[in-house]
Amino acid sequence: MLQGSIDLLNEVSSSKITGEEEIYSHTDLYDFKANIEGAEKIFEIFKDKVSDKDKKLAQTTQERFDNVNKLLAQHETQNGGYEDYTKLSKDETKKLSEAVDKLGESLSQMAVITE
Repeated sequence: MLQGSIDLLNEVSSSKITGEEEIYSHTDLYDFKANIEGAEKIFEIFKDKVSDKDKKLAQTTQERFDNVNKLLAQHETQNGGYEDYTKLSKDETKKLSEAVDKLGESLSQMAVITE
């Protein structure tokens, strides 16, 4: 399951963050958010087990989820959707990409300690 959460984040990093996946609709942030939610749900299932083995890692992982969600929230619209992906600046997409990469590192460490 933890590998599945890592795969979800890798998918974000490799295709969704580039804007290639939704090249015509520009709804990449919806997919991005769905992948983050999936990975976060898996994290919640293992959070106690991870905390027992490495409390700092569990806290860091939660902080990194919070950071990604905060960055995504900056692009929410009033109706609960997301901005057109093409409206994001290169700096904004870079920040999202870096945040997802850091989160992926934490999830990879979790996978190692829970084996």
